[in-house]
Amino acid sequence: TYKNRIYWCSQQTGTIPPSYAPDSFGELNFFRIGEDWQPITALAGLLGRLYVFKEEEIYIISLAEPIEGSAVQLLERGPGCINHRSLVMAKDMVLFVGKNGIYKMNGLSVTRIDYGMTFWKDDPEELLGWYNEAEEEYWLFGNGTIFMYNVLSGFWKKHTIGNVNNIVDVVNSLTDTVY
Repeated sequence: TYKNRIYWCSQQTGTIPPSYAPDSFGELNFFRIGEDWQPITALAGLLGRLYVFKEEEIYIISLAEPIEGSAVQLLERGPGCINHRSLVMAKDMVLFVGKNGIYKMNGLSVTRIDYGMTFWKDDPEELLGWYNEAEEEYWLFGNGTIFMYNVLSGFWKKHTIGNVNNIVDVVNSLTDTVY
């Protein structure tokens, strides 16, 4: 298996080589993203670019010229996304859980936002992220607790929700209890 490759096909029509034909995935139509030992964990589109997350790295693929070999660039080494379920798009940023913290990315830089809190470390691969657009909050929930990060103020708050099975249970449990 190739857990560090992104395959692509052209959307153009006309006189282009057969391997780049629309809806055709030629055997060389892929980007190799980093080393084989670290699989791709999540993808996000922001600012006309595709961001590829691994456990300890973030790469950018420029979508303007996908055929060029220089289309893949390393954005950040260290923070990465260990759980695709934690990654959410919020306004003009991406929020996600990494091995060593919780981060936000604006497309150019990555900032740690957990301020040394350790609530997420117990089982980071099971945390589920969601963006509450009305409150402009990044929600992480797992193990009967929800942590909410306000993207405008930068503050966190905590709410215990008990036993939940899905995001609908979480939203319903917050009615009249948090706000």
